[in-house]
Amino acid sequence: MPNKFLKNDEYPPSEDTFFVANNIENEKGENALDIGSGSGYLTKLLCKNFSLVIGTDINYKVLQNQSSYKTDNLICCNSSDALKIKFDFIVCNLPYLATDEILDIATDGGSEGFEIPSKIFDSALKNLKKNGKFIFVTSSLSNYSKLINYAEKLGLKTKVIAQKKLFFEELRKNNFKLNEIKSFYYFDVGRWDIMLNDERLIKLPEKDYQYVLSDMNLILTDKKFSKYKVFDYRVKDQLILK
Repeated sequence: MPNKFLKNDEYPPSEDTFFVANNIENEKGENALDIGSGSGYLTKLLCKNFSLVIGTDINYKVLQNQSSYKTDNLICCNSSDALKIKFDFIVCNLPYLATDEILDIATDGGSEGFEIPSKIFDSALKNLKKNGKFIFVTSSLSNYSKLINYAEKLGLKTKVIAQKKLFFEELRKNNFKLNEIKSFYYFDVGRWDIMLNDERLIKLPEKDYQYVLSDMNLILTDKKFSKYKVFDYRVKDQLILK
């Protein structure tokens, strides 16, 4: 079964991680919960303004391999199933992609992008204080209105606080086959690396990569390019092959 993130590597913060960070960096309170801690980036950020911060993740290896953003109080569990305390603030970078099957627990949300997020909501809201705040990320490519309606049925008052076009959404819009991705990394120096299952590497710029995606699909299926292992699109209007 292919995994977009290599199991034994440190889980890197990605584009949506920094997007969430920009919208929670000024939150303050007594205690906070980061569901799906991953790299630990958001968990560590919350430690600046909260007395107690707990990070959970379903993947024990991911928590074990945190290094750059290592924090205390990490728990391996589904959502917040193992916790009984209540929090002023909860954040979750949801697995928001609408997928027919779950190939990557970090990103795949199941049917309509609702199946897994709704389960996370069911677990997390029992740990949210009466006047607490829950910030989450979803996608316009999933049935986000269904998810928002579900959140409201559970008693949350919802509003959109920020929007941004994210990498996954652009790949999906341009019919890129996500199940062909073995791993991908976002480098905060301004670069995306996509490793395919056949070990071919695609390098994309941080921004304005949309213009190459349709071209990239054609090239990857063209037998004339099958001998190349690296496709570097970082310089606009150029393709460097290796």
